[in-house]
Amino acid sequence: MNAALKTHVTRLNADYTNVSGSPFHYFFCPILYQDEETELCRAHVINKSFRDSDRSWTVQRADVDTFYGSRFEAEFIAIQEKDRHRADEALADTVLARQLRPRLILGGADVEYYHPRGDIPPEHSMVEVATQAHEVQLAVKRPPETIQDGLTGMVQIEKSFPLEALVSLLKAAHLTLFYLLGYCYALSGGGYFLGKTVLGDFFLQNRKRERDDVLKSAWTHFKQFANMVRPVLSRPFSPQGTLTDHLLYFCVTGNRPWAFLIFVKTESHLSAVMVPVMDGAETTLRFTEFLERPCSTLDIRLARWKGEAWEVSPKSETAIWPAAPFDFPDRQET
Repeated sequence: MNAALKTHVTRLNADYTNVSGSPFHYFFCPILYQDEETELCRAHVINKSFRDSDRSWTVQRADVDTFYGSRFEAEFIAIQEKDRHRADEALADTVLARQLRPRLILGGADVEYYHPRGDIPPEHSMVEVATQAHEVQLAVKRPPETIQDGLTGMVQIEKSFPLEALVSLLKAAHLTLFYLLGYCYALSGGGYFLGKTVLGDFFLQNRKRERDDVLKSAWTHFKQFANMVRPVLSRPFSPQGTLTDHLLYFCVTGNRPWAFLIFVKTESHLSAVMVPVMDGAETTLRFTEFLERPCSTLDIRLARWKGEAWEVSPKSETAIWPAAPFDFPDRQET
């Protein structure tokens, strides 16, 4: 364990002792809620592959960080890639083509294609697709006699990653609050719900499975939490993300908070994540009702974490919680 990581673990242990009354032995994971000897790593709260993302990091188990990074966050990053690249540019680059999976349309119909590495089967055809930089040669899974002479191809990128985005944003919101509040949050009812119930249990059930099987299982598990995440469509102020500016909203009933509304910034995109408080039966019931029947408006109060205490606006505001942007197709675990 390097010096920076060891120092951070020591600081977290002091915080854990202050909250729980006794120290952990190795590292108490805020996702698995286990204290056992295992490889640790510097985990960026927001994946460092996002351009201009906040580089703040915390301690995490390497197995948990790698699992979510490779299964979900890598695909979520490709959403941002789609915004940065033209469709034909993605088609010409084999790495981008794997990430973005642009569609090739010939004669008004989608065709299957691949980048050839030599001779192709006689039942396939070679076509050239013009890009702004040069022409790209592709192998199309169509017999040569079905390909018209001079037929040009049209390229589109229409891939989306609703599941991967949802999971990545939930994890980022959890680690944001852990980074700011430490074990005071992690050992709370809301921290346990998002950390253990939503993220930790899924890891334990799927860590040894292949990626395709993990994704099939994820459709069922994470669908029930889709109401926790929304894109930010309008901004009454200019949030940089809760991790950076320490600003968030308390969702309140009367004067009592029942959820944190966290901002997660990934490049130019800003998302809001609802994290429950669950400090009693009333707030737990309120959040459970929200999950099952999300309301279109929320009573909120702007708050800033000052390092040791909250600074909360006395003024209540109303926020619109739009319809769910996530589209879960009928995919069942097999």
